[in-house]
Amino acid sequence: MKKILLFFLKAVLIISLPFIVLIRGSIFLHLYFDLNPWLALVVATIFTSTILLFYSKLIFKNWLGIKKIPGKLYKFQLVLMVCLVSFYSAYGLVTFSKTNAKSERQYSEYSDLHPHLRIALSTVIFLDMKLVVTDLGREKLDYRLMGLPLKERSMHYKQKSGYIHAVDLRTNNRSELRNFLLRGYFAFMGFRTLRHTGTGDHLHISVPLRENPKAI
Repeated sequence: MKKILLFFLKAVLIISLPFIVLIRGSIFLHLYFDLNPWLALVVATIFTSTILLFYSKLIFKNWLGIKKIPGKLYKFQLVLMVCLVSFYSAYGLVTFSKTNAKSERQYSEYSDLHPHLRIALSTVIFLDMKLVVTDLGREKLDYRLMGLPLKERSMHYKQKSGYIHAVDLRTNNRSELRNFLLRGYFAFMGFRTLRHTGTGDHLHISVPLRENPKAI
């Protein structure tokens, strides 16, 4: 039983590591090295591609018995891995289904969302197809219309980066286990998370700000 558990944990780590480096790595570079979101994503893409290249090398060595990969094949693999990660990122940046949006407004605002949060959302949607975005961008007037206190600094507003830094996700009619895992995923990836009931029970996810990492 112990061997099976260790094998399972190792498999999960191997599969999830590229996604962790891509998403959490982007946020880390953006937050602690002051790289703009796109440059941080490019650097994280290179690191992620390197990890996939290492995986490929292990496959050649352990499964095919090839200890030394020819130079041309090695370069081809590197280019292929960069293309794969870049395609995955591009897919997450531009692809968002209307079935995952509460209304047309959230669907139309997706391109205004911070790129790191877009990739994180698209990644989790692969595992949770029924995930629903209930709120995205807001204006000060929205808080008045919802009967809530006016917030001068909301992560739902467009920030200095030019992007919306927050998104709300539906928690109603979902098991608490799924909500717990969803919150844990975003927290582990480096996002700020908050479960609150300002306009109904929902999970608030935000991209940290360099000047105020604890802002939500």
